Amino acid sequence: LQSPTWAMRRQGALVIRELASVEGASSALKGKAIGDLATGVLQALGSGRPWEGRDELFPALPLLLRLASAEDSHGGVEQDPALKAMPARALMADALMVEASRGPTPDYAAAALQAAGEVLDATALDTHGATLLRAARTGSAKATAGEDTAPAPKLTSAGAADLESARTARRAQAPVRCAASRALARAWVAAPLASRSGWAERILAAAEECAVADWDVRVRALELLAAAYGLPPLAVLPPGTSDGDEASSGELAPPLAGAAAVQLALAVCTSALEDGKFVEVRKAGVRSLRALVAGTPAAHRGPLKTAAIQALDEAVAREKDSATSVLLTTARAEVEAAASQEP
Repeated sequence: LQSPTWAMRRQGALVIRELASVEGASSALKGKAIGDLATGVLQALGSGRPWEGRDELFPALPLLLRLASAEDSHGGVEQDPALKAMPARALMADALMVEASRGPTPDYAAAALQAAGEVLDATALDTHGATLLRAARTGSAKATAGEDTAPAPKLTSAGAADLESARTARRAQAPVRCAASRALARAWVAAPLASRSGWAERILAAAEECAVADWDVRVRALELLAAAYGLPPLAVLPPGTSDGDEASSGELAPPLAGAAAVQLALAVCTSALEDGKFVEVRKAGVRSLRALVAGTPAAHRGPLKTAAIQALDEAVAREKDSATSVLLTTARAEVEAAASQEP
């Protein structure tokens, strides 16, 4: 990683990533070795401009963090004090977010955001929320002087060449938008209630905006919405967590409990259920609707459940995919059962 040639640095990056992913590495590597490798990765990321193959380093940080956690769970910190020198999550996240903001290509930025999402801590929403929101909305983590966060270009009724150009641009941005939305969901889960309350309206607005984008961006936006209402995707939860763990993302942020916020979230979910092309969007819509109904305070839950049951009935009648039809039917039964149990 300290070589003057990018080819040798790239080889070092590949070796570290492969080493960290080897089964049994946590028992083979001592705490000091894990910490030294992570420190070496951070130093390589902090030196100079991006070089070809540098993105190979990004997944090494979450892999090494998991190795350190495995070592810690076996008493590694007590047995080997050197493990305490493992770089903090915040330092890893900072380095990866810098890489995302100066990445030469969308794929480079998306890889940095994906890795950053796996190392975020409880401070990440306040520290990196603005950058993640920008990336989720626009497809770029780069800040422009004097700009807010202009949304990604929309397809219009322009000429065929212009439409194709806009479509190509949107597809190039999709990996960044997806990675940023998932990282936001992780940051939301890790953040304390006070931080989530401060970001709730912006998170909801971003989910609404992204929910009219390309199908994969829509799926991640719906996952973000579900996380906001208490049901994060399994990909952002610790291993072994159940998909039914509605309490995983903590207490509902008060701004999301208001009637206007609930109605907006319902509209996003209903729109996903009505998608006639992408089954993954409809599945994500079902999950988000379940989260919305379960997470909404009792004061607004009655009208919401009525609307949810109607939307699910209409979706069941339209659905042609058997697995999604079962998912819809199950969700409807859950909502109806919950409604019948309330006074």
